[in-house]
Amino acid sequence: MNEYVAFYEKYKISPVRQNINNFDIHCKRREGLYRQLGLPKMLFKGKDVLEVGSGGGYNSLATYLMKPSRYVLIEPNKAGFNELLDNFNKRGFKDNVEFYNILLEDFDCKDKFDIVLCEGLIQGLSNRESFLKRLSNFVKKDGFLVITVADEISMFFEILRRYLANELIKNEKNFEGKINILVRAFTPHLDSIKGMTRKYEDWCADLICDAIYNHTFSIVDAIGFFKRDYFFYGASPNIFQDFRWYKSLPIEPTEYNEYFIKQFNSIRHNFINYLKIYREREEKENIELSMLCKRLILIVKSLEKNDNQNKKREMIEILEAISNNLKQVDKNLSLAIHEFIKLSKKENLSPDEVRDMKFLKPLFGRGQIYLSFVKEE
Repeated sequence: MNEYVAFYEKYKISPVRQNINNFDIHCKRREGLYRQLGLPKMLFKGKDVLEVGSGGGYNSLATYLMKPSRYVLIEPNKAGFNELLDNFNKRGFKDNVEFYNILLEDFDCKDKFDIVLCEGLIQGLSNRESFLKRLSNFVKKDGFLVITVADEISMFFEILRRYLANELIKNEKNFEGKINILVRAFTPHLDSIKGMTRKYEDWCADLICDAIYNHTFSIVDAIGFFKRDYFFYGASPNIFQDFRWYKSLPIEPTEYNEYFIKQFNSIRHNFINYLKIYREREEKENIELSMLCKRLILIVKSLEKNDNQNKKREMIEILEAISNNLKQVDKNLSLAIHEFIKLSKKENLSPDEVRDMKFLKPLFGRGQIYLSFVKEE
């Protein structure tokens, strides 16, 4: 059982609910996402589709309307599975769809699928390699695989908020009480995100799920993992440019994919702030940024178990180094970091102090990134 499922099952929750009152707009958004990944909705029609980790099925409803001939949904969390069934039953979506309340590891199926989807799951797993190998086994040759990734840079501001969250709820024992405190503290932060459809209490629940500490799985990690058997196909947001002439494109996946791996490190600092697009910079600067952010994750995690002053000083030193690394990128990033440092030194933090943060409040990383691949072997 992975950390997501263990956490969700413990509290009997499925914190991935969305406001889909405007269902038409919701479906158009999903169509736009798939189109950016190179999968227009006509590609789903008449195809066999497998979705792993479908949660309550909010996104699956839109995929169902693209009319796959067979749609298999796997959701191991019982609360999420029941919500999934309820959402499909309410809309009368019954044809050509199968539901399984099991882990992928327990999915005993010899079939392969034209399209395999796995969203919001892999980046939080500690057993990513074995999971990805199993997931890949279900993709047909020339089939499509869509996954999400999130790394230490794209999750930087969430890690800062995780630290603040832990300080805010350290004396609260009741789970619902914890969520209420966090919703109060982070509502103005979440209000700043245009297009936010997720329920705030669900976002706060995921913030305190320990799976957040596993979010060190980058785009380049995913491309590197699949580079021998898959061609990298698309990303959302679409950060890559490929000016190669089609007649000069490598015919083997490994060489083809190296082009994108090489391009990644000069632009990966763009994942720290979803509001801006920054110019390319030296690869060594972004490698340093990545290493610092990984160290920060380890420190924040350790401080939850032991409120050690030496560790706090180390956290502040790392943050100062990150601020220095980013000083030529965007001064607002440094202002937000120093605002956080000031709050981190307080003995007793209040929700209102977090609510009133000026510089950190509107800053979020790009979070999870969608990737698509085409299977060669």
